[in-house]
Amino acid sequence: MPGKTFELLAALKETAEIVKSVTGTEVINFASMGAQVGETVSVLNFSSLAEYEEKIAKLVASADYRAAVKSFEDLVVPGASHDHFLRQI
Repeated sequence: MPGKTFELLAALKETAEIVKSVTGTEVINFASMGAQVGETVSVLNFSSLAEYEEKIAKLVASADYRAAVKSFEDLVVPGASHDHFLRQI
């Protein structure tokens, strides 16, 4: 959401800490420089789709994670979030 960049960055950092505590997976957050203002990317690495499914199930069951996700309601523009599955080569 325009004007809420610093709040968004704080929420991303807080959510990354929750993800790591619940799943053991580190989240690396990036903010664009010289491109789309306010664009952020969060990267998580899983060894397999099975590991992804297992850890996402743990996240969805976490009350702390659900509360953190809810905090994004007033920070992002609807439709701005995109998921990408990439294979490391």
